[in-house]
Amino acid sequence: MRPLKDTLPRTGDKLLYVFYDFETTQNNEYTDVAKLHVPNLVCVQQDCSRCENVENGADCVRCGNRKHSFWQDPTGDLLSYITQPRPWANKNVAIVHNAKAFGFNFILNRAIQLKWKQEMPMNVLKIMCLKMEHLIFLDSVSFLRALCVSCPMRTV
Repeated sequence: MRPLKDTLPRTGDKLLYVFYDFETTQNNEYTDVAKLHVPNLVCVQQDCSRCENVENGADCVRCGNRKHSFWQDPTGDLLSYITQPRPWANKNVAIVHNAKAFGFNFILNRAIQLKWKQEMPMNVLKIMCLKMEHLIFLDSVSFLRALCVSCPMRTV
């Protein structure tokens, strides 16, 4: 995999950043010793170039409501939302925390069902990035530069 560069995207790229997180239940048995994760909620926050530096999450004049929640069909609703036509954006970048261990699974399963062509650069057996059409799904953990020991400890 190519190393990351400290350069801005091409000026021709008009980006929408979508940050999301799945919540799941484990009520269905998968095997005798394992249960199946089933998404029951996905929370979404988005940023475009006009609102990326606005702290309070207020609505944007370009991209509209910046916070969304989907619970009927979380994966399908998320993909429908991300793929909506937006004339001001030619690329949608979706970012999820710890995707390689969990968050990409639901997206990848739905993409396979829909027969979408995917590109998946991988690091050993872990998916680093998922590309489909004008969509790019990134794992935030894969792109953190700091070592875990240098991150501040979280107290409960």
